[in-house]
Amino acid sequence: MESFRATFGALGQYYFEVDQSASQPGAGLRISDRHRYFSFALFGDGELKLAKVAAVIGGARYDQYETFGERVSPRTALILTPLGGTTLKLIFGEAFRAPSIYELYYEDGSTQAANPDLDPEVLRHFEAVIEQELPGGWARASASVFHYDMFDLITPVTDPVSGLDRFENLEKAEADGFELGLDGRLPWYGLRGALGYTFSHVVDVASGKRLSNSPEHVAQFRLSLPLYEDRVFIACAARYLGERPTVLTGRHLDSAFLFDVTLTCDDLIPGLDLGVGLTNLFDERWSVPGGTEHLQDAIEQDGRAAWVRLSYSF
Repeated sequence: MESFRATFGALGQYYFEVDQSASQPGAGLRISDRHRYFSFALFGDGELKLAKVAAVIGGARYDQYETFGERVSPRTALILTPLGGTTLKLIFGEAFRAPSIYELYYEDGSTQAANPDLDPEVLRHFEAVIEQELPGGWARASASVFHYDMFDLITPVTDPVSGLDRFENLEKAEADGFELGLDGRLPWYGLRGALGYTFSHVVDVASGKRLSNSPEHVAQFRLSLPLYEDRVFIACAARYLGERPTVLTGRHLDSAFLFDVTLTCDDLIPGLDLGVGLTNLFDERWSVPGGTEHLQDAIEQDGRAAWVRLSYSF
């Protein structure tokens, strides 16, 4: 054993008031619902170097929520560096999403009932990664394969007796896919760039159907160029989202290509940073699937937009 390093921590949050309300003009409906709750977490991880070419990282997080109770989330990784510039990783971990106050307690007496007994959604993650530094050290390439198990997914259902909707832990889903990436500093004019592509097939286990809003193909590209010293940069970013199923009808929305341009200036005057940009430069018309709470099957997103940001640090 060469060395051992450990990290421990704690996190506590208290929500003094969470207020949700609904009203229906002309029908006399007015719902107001207030809640207070706390959450607390303990977490720790340790890294054990077994040799110059191997290390094991392990840890866990304990969460206590007043709304649903306890949850323990483990994580571990085996990291190997068999050759100079080559890294292999085998990763396992768990995470969860706590049910929201809306999902737990919202009810209006006419369309929706509360369910304060909801459990958190849980994700179990398995991944194998290889990273390789390219000759000359100007870039690093990576490739990974992954499998996710997702269970106790919070799903809206309709009670056949009352006719009211409510959320329950029902669905189980799984995802399989791979990811490719390239990130580095190019040997011209201080250019930095990154390329990434992800294929992910996410399905409901019971029906075998793809989950809504789950594109199988996602690609990203980023490039930045310094214009003046290390203070003024121009950058562009492109994203491709493949077609995605909707919730209400199951139809597939068209793929989308989005392109953004940004100009930033650090320390325009001491402490003042300036950013100017255009998002969706080519004015792509695209939509995202609506949820069960929406009337629309697809919700149209913003077209071309310009923005300016000033931030001051002192």
